[in-house]
Amino acid sequence: MNQYISGVVENNTTLLQCPICNKDFENHAIQLVCINNHKFDIARHNYINLFHKAVKSHYHKNLFQARSHLIENGFFQALESVLVRLLMAESERKTSLTILDIGCGDGTLFSNTLLSLRWDKRQVNSFGIDITKEGIQWASKHYSKTTWLVGDLAHLPFKDHSVDVILNTLSPANYQEFKRVLKPDGIAIKTIPDVTYLEELRLLLNKSPYSNAKVTSLFLEQMQLCKQIQVSDKKCLTDEEKAEVWQMSPLAWGNQLTAENIRQMDTISINLQVLVGHTK
Repeated sequence: MNQYISGVVENNTTLLQCPICNKDFENHAIQLVCINNHKFDIARHNYINLFHKAVKSHYHKNLFQARSHLIENGFFQALESVLVRLLMAESERKTSLTILDIGCGDGTLFSNTLLSLRWDKRQVNSFGIDITKEGIQWASKHYSKTTWLVGDLAHLPFKDHSVDVILNTLSPANYQEFKRVLKPDGIAIKTIPDVTYLEELRLLLNKSPYSNAKVTSLFLEQMQLCKQIQVSDKKCLTDEEKAEVWQMSPLAWGNQLTAENIRQMDTISINLQVLVGHTK
């Protein structure tokens, strides 16, 4: 029996609940099995698929590969620094943290952020969940110290008040679920695009300027804002990175650009807003 798989099952039955009936999981060797006998296998690459049927998604392996390569080469370095500071501050308040990244994609940004905490010997129990199996497969193959889950972001497989910190980066949010799974003193850290995020790509595609007003307003309605941080960065791009920015962005879906068009994009703006809040 794979020792890591056994550890995944044993360590997480106290935090996770069945996504079908919301009941507790029992401790089985290589599966999550709830008291109503709903069963979920641990996949070969040590992730848990909590869907019983396939889910269609625009996201694919090439997108995650491009995104992961960009992040490993510092694309979101400014954002990572902000997230690390926020998580370090939380770890000063508590002896250990349970951190859940909702909409984690390929897991690279989350894993890079956690690395600083683990180097500093902080006690962290980390989970990443995404609806897209291809992203979780990539994460589980490359970053082994987190429990990776394929699951419904609007129906989280976590018990009430079980999570210290929620990360939600450039991904949809279900705030009722945020509030359900957060501990009373827990926080949500949501990263959203600023109005000039990837503006060079938007210009190439003749897209209208982005507005984050609705996303910000919804956060303020649902959560008690305790901090808002502006992240501003601009990167010079190699030809390879230009193609990767194009590949990773949903802006590219349904649009056609020639290689010559993409090569015109010498720099890219990575301007973001980080919203930190707790339950009202």
